[in-house]
Amino acid sequence: HPTADLARIALAGEIADVRISAARPGLQEVYVQALPGRAAEIARDPDVAYVGPASTGFASENEASALITAGLTGAAPGYEDHLADLGLSGAGVNVTIVDSGIDPRHPDLAPALVGKVERSKLATGVPADDGGHGSHVAGIVAGRGLGFAAPGLERPRDAGGYLYGLGVAPGAGLIDQNVLANTASGPLCGLGWPPAEWEPLTADALALDSHIWNASWQSCEGTGAGYTFSASEMDRLTRDGDSSSDGPQPFTMVFSAGNSGQGSNPTDTRLTAPKEAKNTIVVASLDVAAPNNISSFSSRGPARDGRIVPTVAAPGGGVLSTRSTTATASCSTPVLPTAHPLGSLYAACSGTSMAAPHVTGAVALITEWWRGAHEGADPSPAMAKSLLVNTAVDMGKRDIPNRHEGWGRVDLDNLFRSEALRGYVDEDVLLSDVGESHVVEFDVYEDVEEPLRVTLGWTDAPSFPGAPRALVNDLDLIVTAPDGTVFRGNVFDRGMSQSGGEADALNNTENVFLDATMAGTWRVEVVAAALPGDGDPFRGDGTDQDFALVVSYPSTVPPPVLLPDDGADDPAEEPESLPTGLRVR
Repeated sequence: HPTADLARIALAGEIADVRISAARPGLQEVYVQALPGRAAEIARDPDVAYVGPASTGFASENEASALITAGLTGAAPGYEDHLADLGLSGAGVNVTIVDSGIDPRHPDLAPALVGKVERSKLATGVPADDGGHGSHVAGIVAGRGLGFAAPGLERPRDAGGYLYGLGVAPGAGLIDQNVLANTASGPLCGLGWPPAEWEPLTADALALDSHIWNASWQSCEGTGAGYTFSASEMDRLTRDGDSSSDGPQPFTMVFSAGNSGQGSNPTDTRLTAPKEAKNTIVVASLDVAAPNNISSFSSRGPARDGRIVPTVAAPGGGVLSTRSTTATASCSTPVLPTAHPLGSLYAACSGTSMAAPHVTGAVALITEWWRGAHEGADPSPAMAKSLLVNTAVDMGKRDIPNRHEGWGRVDLDNLFRSEALRGYVDEDVLLSDVGESHVVEFDVYEDVEEPLRVTLGWTDAPSFPGAPRALVNDLDLIVTAPDGTVFRGNVFDRGMSQSGGEADALNNTENVFLDATMAGTWRVEVVAAALPGDGDPFRGDGTDQDFALVVSYPSTVPPPVLLPDDGADDPAEEPESLPTGLRVR
């Protein structure tokens, strides 16, 4: 039925695709990966007319989907060489996979495993992933792409030469936090999930030196449910994931948007809970075979209060990754013949569950990169999110931000290899009074047809569950061009900032994006418009807010400074330094 509740069907298995039936107008074709025994359950749904076997048309991709995330769509095999050129792999960064477990026997996963926490109903330390979902997700984040290291057996590649089992951050460590193993043969909700408290999960990860998690699941509070209790908790835990430890314990959370497709009108949110949290990174799915297309199953926003969700998009439709060797549920159908030496190691799967770990792997690379430039310090969750947004690519027609892709497809090439100059403020400025501001100025020395992109983000205080507007503290982004034109955050038309407009009072991510940059001094101002809450409970007073700011602007060469000829024998010299960087006051 065209208005079928896909979230209800999704409880029985992984929704791979949703298509409008060409042969039977008015009907949807829903492709579900589920155990054969679940077919009768799906058939009993009053909206379902027929259940039968089908081919989903999965494409065998993995290294190729990592290349899309890297900003190298369609590039030839060679993702490892690309990372080597950047000097990055995710090394030293631990990522927690909160899922059905990680198969410790898989040759692409075993070298990455650095810790395990068993919180499912299975016996402690069970060395398996009977669900299959967690192993597939883990391989997307940090799979090593090794295959069996048997003599004479080459590393596994598909027909195009792309490595099977190679993740986005193949040097990162994986923490196996098994919370969903008990759902392998039953529904997600009701068998010990969701947990009574969320903080033990983040505290577990922090205790194992992991400040990032991948959350390709829902909290069972409904679809389009608004700002739920769990959403409020995620906002709190982003600032401090372990309240029993001294000081803040920041924690970056990456969530899948959900597989409930889009509603009948532009305000009909299909996000599964707790994806309407403010401080998390929520990921939509794009199709690997068509990387400018959002997957039909990908849950659309906006949040019920109008906020821009999802945050960004990444490959999720038709992704090949590591298959649990004991998998009996999700992502369990091998893509290679069982007679093949690697026949049991890789499976194809689709869903925003597959899109989120691409971004989680991207955050691991960003963390390694940031540490190298900031004396080993991690980027704040607000900075990690802001960097992804600042460098994302508008998919298809110019229309960001929107309810389908958020701020666009993740493109790490725009971050790691861009020639743009970039300045940062990462939560080292605290605004404590309404009207207080922080100003950044920078110089551009000639008019250029190159972009200017300014992103403001902040870890907002949690609001009350059910609040009609989730935002607590309101900061405004104001960018003033050299000619006096004023651009306010999130005033967009056809993918580009427009002058004028009203300040955004809903979102805690604000952007000013321009296609061209004029010469002169630019002014960026962050203004505290409203501070009713304690944005940073570890310093300042009870009404304050810190923030992350990313300014990306063209690298133009200043004109030479000619010194007067004083008659000396030595030619005139230019000064040793010129004001080319950000000036902060």
